[in-house]
Amino acid sequence: MYLFEVRKGLEMAMTPLPIAEVIRSLLKDLEQRIAFKNREELYQDLARRLSAVAGRKEVWSSTYVINALNPKFESRVGKPFVRAANILAATLDGLPLQIAQAKSVTVFALGSVKENSLITGSSIPCKNPTCTVWFVPNVWNRRECYVCKPVKRRAED
Repeated sequence: MYLFEVRKGLEMAMTPLPIAEVIRSLLKDLEQRIAFKNREELYQDLARRLSAVAGRKEVWSSTYVINALNPKFESRVGKPFVRAANILAATLDGLPLQIAQAKSVTVFALGSVKENSLITGSSIPCKNPTCTVWFVPNVWNRRECYVCKPVKRRAED
């Protein structure tokens, strides 16, 4: 029961804003920071920034940004666009881009990992066929988890 309440609380705290509201906030913030000649230039700049955050080679059009503002098209706006908008909004509020792009996951730590730590490695499955553990290796050539093959410690002199 307690775990369910915590999860429910986290889900409620992390409920995203409607995309139109996020885009309006980004437009307002950019307008205050940069002097644009017209609204079209503002929409193009936002589209370029969002595309860069999403890692797209092809830039979203300013029309796509304008359509994201329309509640009728909200269901047609793609997930990468919504994710990029939320990340860009967080970075404009002062959050570093790497942390804004990170996703929250539950991790079981055997070592001294502090709460809200940023893990920069990728998880891999243990090579032991009977083991179901996924882990983040501490060195590039580790293939088995720390339970199947404990870390060797050097003897102190």
